[in-house]
Amino acid sequence: LQVGHHIHALIMLQLQEQGASLKQNTWDFIRDEVAFQVESAEREYYFMTQRRSTIAIAAIFNAFNQVRDEHDYKLLMLALLQILQDFQFDPAIAIKAATDKLHCLLNTKSEKASNFDAYGVNDLQDLC
Repeated sequence: LQVGHHIHALIMLQLQEQGASLKQNTWDFIRDEVAFQVESAEREYYFMTQRRSTIAIAAIFNAFNQVRDEHDYKLLMLALLQILQDFQFDPAIAIKAATDKLHCLLNTKSEKASNFDAYGVNDLQDLC
């Protein structure tokens, strides 16, 4: 979760340097959603083998994709892409795989939370 906060702070700094600002409710949503996704990932074996920064970036991408305001979405994505270029993270393919797995995990949990065990599925590997 600390890595997520650090990347979030880098995004805020990147936006400030550009003179851009987001709606406060967008910032609040991103902070809460990233925290939720990172905490959800911590319970799955797949994510135990991933770097914390990869999980944080995956959660950030997933949260950004839920932003409805097109202006805020574009600003966020541009800032994140700049950060990905400026710092050394896992390759894009690893980040994309983690993003997809995390998205699948969250969708599976929300759709089948009450019937998860009834499907005979015990972990993320069986579904995604």
